[in-house]
Amino acid sequence: QNIINHLDKYLIDDITIIRPVRKNDSKSSFLRDIKELRKLKSSTPISFGGGIREINRLKLLEGLPFERFVFSSLLFNENSDVIYKATELFGKQAIVGLVPFKLDAELSVFNSSIDKFISPNQLLNLSLCDEIILHDCINEGNRSGFLNEVVKKLNLKPKSCVLSGGISNLVNKIKKYPQPPKAVSI
Repeated sequence: QNIINHLDKYLIDDITIIRPVRKNDSKSSFLRDIKELRKLKSSTPISFGGGIREINRLKLLEGLPFERFVFSSLLFNENSDVIYKATELFGKQAIVGLVPFKLDAELSVFNSSIDKFISPNQLLNLSLCDEIILHDCINEGNRSGFLNEVVKKLNLKPKSCVLSGGISNLVNKIKKYPQPPKAVSI
């Protein structure tokens, strides 16, 4: 709550809380985290993600102080029932995709359910998202700049993208973009 209060003071646009889970998430740890998050009070809109992989977990989120829900590993699933149910319960504007990526010789995206980088061709559900957070894993924490060409390589509309990772040099360049991103994440 202290961090949320501090961020509220700066009148930021959105707070995103992501549970850092991988393959070994459990229902008990999800419930424990939800119990803590239920106590949050904020005047800033909150997005939440991490471990929302089943419809029954979506129902546990009803009534919590979240306006948006962040999905990452489900973007790779052929079965998109959870994302469709989230859209039904909370509206399409509440659906956010998180795509951690790296661009070496080729573009690859991180699938947390198998804990490795894979081909972006395996992203099956990006069209179900109202907004996509593109997280540059290589440039995170560096001043080298966000690799903006990933927006084109994934065939995304810049206005639906939030750029994250290595954005320090990007902020000055955004004005020169033919189509600027929706936002940047710091």
